[in-house]
Amino acid sequence: MTPCPGPPPAPATAPENVPATIEHDAEMAPLAVPKLFTSQGCSSCPPADNLLREINERSLSGEKIIPLSYHVDYWNCPGWKNPYSSADYSARQKDHT
Repeated sequence: MTPCPGPPPAPATAPENVPATIEHDAEMAPLAVPKLFTSQGCSSCPPADNLLREINERSLSGEKIIPLSYHVDYWNCPGWKNPYSSADYSARQKDHT
């Protein structure tokens, strides 16, 4: 069996001093669209997936947030494929770099 290719270079991380919640007037808040490029085959993705899930819960409570999750295909291996992955999503991520 051919091993999976190594992960791509790590994306820049958010500063650690950003508060988890920000008090603000919801009517005046701008729209936020966070994008997560992820994969079921990525061992370091679950924390990011959980964070996006929390962001989605905030959007359901009225915050102006539209969280998006794109499953990339470069973690797929012979014999295993992330059923949600797409080469289009991998290309979209590459366009962001």
